[in-house]
Amino acid sequence: MRTTWKIHYSMQTIILSFAFLTFFIPQSYAVPAIIYKLWRYLRFFVSISAFGLYLLRYSDRWPFRVIFVSLFYVWLFAIEPIITSYGQFSKMNMIACIGFIFLLEYSFKRLHKEVVVRSFIYAGLLASIMHFLSFILYADVEGGMRHGEILKTGRGIIVTRQNWYFLTYDNYSIVYFLPVASLLLCYAHYYKKRAYILYWGYVGFILFMYISKTAVTAMVAMLLFVFIALYYIIRYFKKIFKKMKLKINYFTAILSGVIITIIAISVTGGDLAETIGTYFGKSASFSGRDKIWAKSLKLIAESPLIGYGKEPELVVLRKIGQTHCHNIILELLYEGGIIGFVLFGIMIYLFRPKQKDTFSALIFSAAVFCYLIVATFDWGIANPISMSVFYFAYYLTSKQSNLKVEHFQDILGYIMGKRICQK
Repeated sequence: MRTTWKIHYSMQTIILSFAFLTFFIPQSYAVPAIIYKLWRYLRFFVSISAFGLYLLRYSDRWPFRVIFVSLFYVWLFAIEPIITSYGQFSKMNMIACIGFIFLLEYSFKRLHKEVVVRSFIYAGLLASIMHFLSFILYADVEGGMRHGEILKTGRGIIVTRQNWYFLTYDNYSIVYFLPVASLLLCYAHYYKKRAYILYWGYVGFILFMYISKTAVTAMVAMLLFVFIALYYIIRYFKKIFKKMKLKINYFTAILSGVIITIIAISVTGGDLAETIGTYFGKSASFSGRDKIWAKSLKLIAESPLIGYGKEPELVVLRKIGQTHCHNIILELLYEGGIIGFVLFGIMIYLFRPKQKDTFSALIFSAAVFCYLIVATFDWGIANPISMSVFYFAYYLTSKQSNLKVEHFQDILGYIMGKRICQK
C-alpha cells in the first residue's frame, strides 16, 4: 500500500512540476523561435486546463481572492484596451496570469500541500539551472544573451546596461528566485531538513551572480532576505531569539515596501540619492530613473482614473524613455490607473497569511518585503510567477489543502489514480 501511495505522489509531482514549469517561460532571445512559441502554447493549455478543472470541481465556490485576481487582469488586459488609445488586448498574458492562480487554488484544494510545494520547487530549480547555465556561458559578455542589442536600438533613449539571461535580466531575475528560495526554506522546515543544504547552495549561487554583475537592487534584496531568514531559522531551532518580538509580518512588509518606494521616487536625482549611489557605484539618477519617473508621474496626472493600459513597448519608449516605469506603484497607476491600483491592493490584501506567526508566514512576509524593494526599481505586471510570493503567503498558512483520502472525479484525478492518500 505504501508503494502505491509513493507512485501516486510521484505522478502528482511530475505532472504538477511540468504545469508549473510552463510559467517559468524563457525570454524569446534565449531559445529558438519554435521552442518559445511551443512554451507559450503549453502555458496557455495548462492555464485553460486549470481553469476548466477548477470549474468542473468547484463551480459553486469562487473565493474572493480568485475573483479579484481575475478582475485585476481582465481590467488590465481586456477592458483597458477598449477604453484607452493604445492599450493592447493581450489574451495570452491574461489567461496565463488568471490560469496560474486557478492552478494554485485547485492544487492546494485537491493535493497534499507537500506535493504542491515540492512540485513548484522542482520547476523553479530546473528553470534556475537553465538561467545559471546561461549566466556561466555569457558571464564575460556585457549584456549577456542580448549583447549590443539594447544600446544599438537606444538612439538617444534612456538605456541601461542590464545583463540578459535565460529567464530575464539580472536585477529582475530575483522575482523568479525569491519564491523558490522561500519555498525551499519552508520545505526544509516542515518536511526534510536536508533541503537546507540545497537552500544555502541555491542562494549562494544567486548572490554570486548578482555580486559579480553588480546587480545592486537584487543583491541588496537577496542579502536582506538571507539575513532575515537566518534570524528566523535560529529563532525557531536554537530558541536564541525566541523572546524577541522583532519580526516582519505581511502588512508591515507591504507598508515598509510602499514607504521605500515613495522615498525612492522623492529623492532620486537629489543629493541623498547621490550619497547612496556612491556606495554602489551608481549615479544619483539610478540609471536614468529620475527622468523616467518624472515623465511617468506627469502622464499619470493626465489620466489618473483609468491609466493607459498595456501599451506597445515602442509607444511607452516614446512617452517615458523606457519600456516600462521601473516602479511598482507608478507601473500600476500608469497602466491600470486608480481602478487597477485599488484592485491590486484588494487582491494582495486577500492573500494575507491565515496564521500570522508560523514559520512559513514569516518567511513569505520577509520575501514580500524584499520583493517590494526590487519592485521599487524594476517591476512588470504580466508575470504570474512574480506574484507567487503573495500567493504562497496565503496558501502555505491556510488549512484548505486536502489531508484525507478522497476519490478523484476529474481528469487530473484519473491520471494520478482514483485514490490519493494524504499525510
